[in-house]
Amino acid sequence: MEKRYIKNFDSLSEFEQKIIKQKNILVIGLGGLGGFVLDSLARLGVNKIKLIDFDNFDITNLNRQLLSTEKNIGLSKVLEGKKYINSINSLIDVEIFNYKFEECCFKTIFEDIDIVFDCCDNIITKFNIEEQCQIFNTPLIYGAVAGYFGQVSCILPNFTLLKQIYPKKNIEGVESKTGNLCFVVSIVASLQINIFLKLILKKTIKTNGFYYIDMNIFEIQWISFEIKKEK
Repeated sequence: MEKRYIKNFDSLSEFEQKIIKQKNILVIGLGGLGGFVLDSLARLGVNKIKLIDFDNFDITNLNRQLLSTEKNIGLSKVLEGKKYINSINSLIDVEIFNYKFEECCFKTIFEDIDIVFDCCDNIITKFNIEEQCQIFNTPLIYGAVAGYFGQVSCILPNFTLLKQIYPKKNIEGVESKTGNLCFVVSIVASLQINIFLKLILKKTIKTNGFYYIDMNIFEIQWISFEIKKEK
């Protein structure tokens, strides 16, 4: 076992560490959630990652986005994300797509992908991500942040959830309007990573709803839905 992962033990077994290394991951959105998710994936031992984001870093990102620094303002988020992750582990295979999700060739980006992380802040894009995950039979780990609040869920193939969370598909994401705090973003991203680990290690996870995080009262609660099965 590589020495860099020694401190993952005894929380992870050597066999589980090998499973992590074998997974191919797609991260969509490299803002607040995406940066923290990417950092954790690299340190856990994921060896192959695809990144999608069309945006550049802005000075307003500095309060909550792990990948943003004063030196990379104006630079591409996916290019900086690749640079960051390879500074942790130069052997990680990172493929970048500097486009909006809807502009990508879905066959290319979903090829060989085991799990997708939705870390974007646009509801229309979230619906499109969920739809493509259904088409390509790929598990989706959904995350969203708005102020002191967050949501996290695992959406498995053949089931949909977002239409129940967001009954009005055309509304703008609350997270794009609300000021977000770095520690809330970090917590939501950590929960996404926790679900990822449980999923790939075949441990029990809830899939019929979502976790609602309220950091005003230090509470995480599970909200159940009757998840609709896609035909």
